[in-house]
Order: sequence, then structure tokens, then C-alpha cells
Amino acid sequence: MPQDIDRSNYKYGGWIVFISIAIVEIVLLFKFIHIPCNSTTILPAIVIIAGLLMLSPRIFEIVTFNLAKDKFSVELNRMQKKVEKAEENINDISEKVNTLFLMTMSPAMYDNLRKIVTEKFGPYDMTDILRRELYHLRSIGYIDVLSISKIPPHGHDLSVYIKATQAGKQFTELREKLSVK
Repeated sequence: MPQDIDRSNYKYGGWIVFISIAIVEIVLLFKFIHIPCNSTTILPAIVIIAGLLMLSPRIFEIVTFNLAKDKFSVELNRMQKKVEKAEENINDISEKVNTLFLMTMSPAMYDNLRKIVTEKFGPYDMTDILRRELYHLRSIGYIDVLSISKIPPHGHDLSVYIKATQAGKQFTELREKLSVK
């Protein structure tokens, strides 16, 4: 990335460049109109200098300047800073949205999902709350289970009946990373 330069010293430099180019342009136009000469050499020079005249107010903001047969590009420092600021804003918003999404699951349901992901859920009692959570986790694609209604009301390990999907594993992984922050 180009190094930032304090351009406050160039406050009047832009005007000096502009006036200098304008004088050269005026001289060339005068010569083109009043003095008979070969216009094929002066006309391209007039066009090029007119282009420089348009760029001169921004001359100290130019970071890169590319002129090729099929392409012309100028990258301005101010535009680059605006793009960088927009990228920062997008990344910040994206992080906040991800955090909000990951925190929408209640701590109790997340704890159950995390135990399912470890495949060592342990002893359980199939309460109405647990049953509702399992139906919800299945409907959003975080667990695989043949039939929640056929799971016994009590048992030594719920992991025998339920497996986490890849989406469920990714969700818990992301939420774990979030809790570290």
C-alpha cells in the first residue's frame, strides 16, 4: 500500500501546476491557430495537455497512473480512502450481524446442542422443554434424529438417538469463538 504523505505543504502546488499547464496550453493553441505549421504534431500535444489540465487540481492525490493502449486509469488517494472506510464499515456490520445471529439461541438450548455435538450428552429426562428444543434444532437443520417422539422418556445418553449435523457443528464452533472474545 502506498505510504501516506502529508500533502498540506502542497496546498499551492496544485495551483502552480494548473497555471503552468494552462500557459503551455494557451501557447500551443495560439501557435496552432496563428502560425502555419504541421498541425499533426501540435494537435495531439494540445489534447494531451488538455487532459493534464483536467487532472492538475488532483495531481497530488494521484497514487497510481496507468496509460496503456487499451486502458487508462488513475487512482486517487481520496477515493482509495473512501473505499477502505466502506470496507471497514461492511466488516464491522458483518461482525455485528454474525454476533447477533449466534446469540439468538438461548443459553439452555445452546448447551444442549453443544452436548449433542460432543456426542456425549449424558443422562436426560425428556421434558416438554427438551422436546420442543429438539424439534426446533431439527427444523433449523442442526440435528439429525429419526423420530423425537420415539425417544424414551429417560435414558443414560441422549447421543444414542441424536446426531449433530455439519451446520450444528459449525454453529457451536462459531459461538465458541464468539464466547472467547
